[in-house]
Amino acid sequence: MILQIIIALLFITSCLIDARAREHLSSRQALHQIGRNVEIDMVIKHSEDRHADEGVIYLYDDNTNALSLALTAGAIAQLQEQGIVDPAGYFLNKKLTVSGAVMRLNERYLLPVQNADQLTLLK
Repeated sequence: MILQIIIALLFITSCLIDARAREHLSSRQALHQIGRNVEIDMVIKHSEDRHADEGVIYLYDDNTNALSLALTAGAIAQLQEQGIVDPAGYFLNKKLTVSGAVMRLNERYLLPVQNADQLTLLK
């Protein structure tokens, strides 16, 4: 019985921690969260399709120097299975919530999208 209560308390605590972690950030705010899992709201204004060369599609908001989403080949394949043939064009001018960990690579800030489930299209 005590073990069940402890498990229940741990579950409730983890739910509260998860609720705080779900605060949606802007792409600029996310730059200060390197290595942490975040959720970012952004409107995609620019894209760069490097799928043929690098296996990646980059998506950017208004501030292209801030943060770029890097759709990997796996995420691109999943999106294409869902009927999104051209992800670079499909997401233009659409608002997304993206979840994942921000990383810094060669003075660039990236959020790798390895799974299509990391992207949520907002209305």
